[in-house]
Amino acid sequence: MILVLAAVFAGTAQWAAANSADLLITGRLIPPACTPTLSGGAVIDYGDIPVSNLSASAAHTLEDRDVSLTVTCEEDTALGIRITDARAESKPLLGSEIPQPVKHSQSNLAVATANTQTMGLGNDAAAGKLGVWWMTVDRANLRATNSLSEEVSEPRLLYSDNSGISWGETTTSPLNPHFAGAGVGAFAIKGKGVNTPAVATVHTFPMVVGAALNTKGRLNVKDDTTLDGVGTFTIYYQ
Repeated sequence: MILVLAAVFAGTAQWAAANSADLLITGRLIPPACTPTLSGGAVIDYGDIPVSNLSASAAHTLEDRDVSLTVTCEEDTALGIRITDARAESKPLLGSEIPQPVKHSQSNLAVATANTQTMGLGNDAAAGKLGVWWMTVDRANLRATNSLSEEVSEPRLLYSDNSGISWGETTTSPLNPHFAGAGVGAFAIKGKGVNTPAVATVHTFPMVVGAALNTKGRLNVKDDTTLDGVGTFTIYYQ
């Protein structure tokens, strides 16, 4: 009896295989399209800086520069921003490879004191590390508005160290974009009355950039040398 049943089942399977067709159900789920834009043409230009301005023993802090990141979405969207240093290999370590920067005489903002806050400014012709830069968020002017032009945010900055699984308010200044390691940290504007990112069509992050150049003795600047810091802002959809 067992052998007979096996033969019947085998025959049925062969018949089904020869007389059937598969219907595939496919498609893609895509998040709402959002576009990031940086003010000032996405360039901060410090112009010509005489080498004579550099110190033999201290980092040379440059003046603060304002920049604003605006993310515009096709529909109300919760999102975070990831910041990556595209010149990480050129970043000198604070204390050991560049003196700890001090506040610029015309600034009232804190300077970076941790290597997770800084990014590189490129190298000179002899691979000397030119300096560091960092960012401070103007929290009081963080703003997110929805498709009805209603403000749906609070002037607070959120940070996630686990790719958006959980969020908490951060008051660290300057920003600490590399605190959680590569590819997992993200910043967001706090939604009104919630501890999660604002759901909005326009997310505005006003920021201030600070920078400091290395000492004369650590650099080899015999020809014109261009500062080459590059920070990449990536949208992380919540």
